[in-house]
Order: sequence, then structure tokens, then C-alpha cells
Amino acid sequence: MVDANQKWDVDQAIEWMKELAPYKPLWIEEPTSPDDILGHNTIAKALRPLGIGVATGEMCHNRVVFKQLLQAGAIDFCQIDACRMGGVNEVLSVYLMAKKFNGEPKTHIGREIR
Repeated sequence: MVDANQKWDVDQAIEWMKELAPYKPLWIEEPTSPDDILGHNTIAKALRPLGIGVATGEMCHNRVVFKQLLQAGAIDFCQIDACRMGGVNEVLSVYLMAKKFNGEPKTHIGREIR
């Protein structure tokens, strides 16, 4: 796993992860600004063929941002911070949306971690 801490722009994230692809990272965490839904979508589309997912959500403050990430197909792994989101109700709504959009009721979306 690689954590970019929101420092890269979209092109940088794709470029760096393509360089790291031979090492088979499972995901890139917070590759760009946490509220850049379209940027995350572009990154996710470019990296999925390489087997690299996009993990984000620690900085999301409500279910609406998660809804947009999920609808856009911009996220493979939800990283929910229950304190930042205001508690269990917001987290449960994200779980339900993840189930609806991706078929997985876990915080991990789209792939099975072993």
C-alpha cells in the first residue's frame, strides 16, 4: 500500500503508481485532494488495469462526499473516520451506499483482502 497524503495531482499519482506497479501495491491511499471526485475517478480508471485500487475517505466529513465517490466509481476502498463524520449514523449510510453501488457491505469495496 502507498499513502500519498493528498500531495499529488492527478497526473503525478498515475505516473508514480505506474512506476510502482511492478511491486504490486494493493492501493494508493489519498492520492490527491480528498474532495476531487473527478480526479479520483481518473486515477482509479488508470490504475485498475494494473490491479491497483484507490483508497480514500479519511478526510470525508459526510456521506454526500462518499456518495459522489461511489457513484463516480472513484473509490475501491472506503476509509471511514467515524469521528470526523459525526458518528455511527453517517457511517452506516456509507456502508449501505457501498453495498448499493459495489455489492460489498464492508469498508473494503470491490476486492477481497486475504
